[in-house]
Amino acid sequence: FVTGVAIGWSRGLGYWVHPVLRFLGPIPSTALLPMAFFFFPSSFSAAIFLIALATWFPVTVLTWSGVARVDKAYYDVARTLGAGRALVFLTVTLPLALPGIIAGIVLGFAKALGEFGATITFVSNIPGETQTISAAIYSYTQTPSGDAAALRLTIVATILALAALVVSEWFARRVRAHAA
Repeated sequence: FVTGVAIGWSRGLGYWVHPVLRFLGPIPSTALLPMAFFFFPSSFSAAIFLIALATWFPVTVLTWSGVARVDKAYYDVARTLGAGRALVFLTVTLPLALPGIIAGIVLGFAKALGEFGATITFVSNIPGETQTISAAIYSYTQTPSGDAAALRLTIVATILALAALVVSEWFARRVRAHAA
């Protein structure tokens, strides 16, 4: 989120960060396993890094898009009315960029639910400790009588995703109503 706001707000920073985004974005997190093993002392912290990196890309790109899409005339009007930089950000940029920010957060959430390859690789699949919903669904489908439990978890994951979608739509409609 912070990276997306920063590069959406500053063209100079965007000039330098954009190539890094283009380079790191398409790389699957499991391809970065050797680097994570080298830089992180525990497998748990390495798994958190890889999942965070996988979710960082969509959140950053969509936040950047939302912030960059704000018409510069709004900034001029706010500054003419005496608003400082922080007030312009809080009252102009953030509300108008909110649909992009929420879309990034929802996509990042969905990516985090699906990103169990790094978790299984690093911290195994310990029920109650390091098991994600997607890893639990996978584990239940591999056991002979686990189909019902896998179905229940799939329903829970679907409800979570739909709830996130409903909340994001509610925020987007609220922003549109305030902008109109």
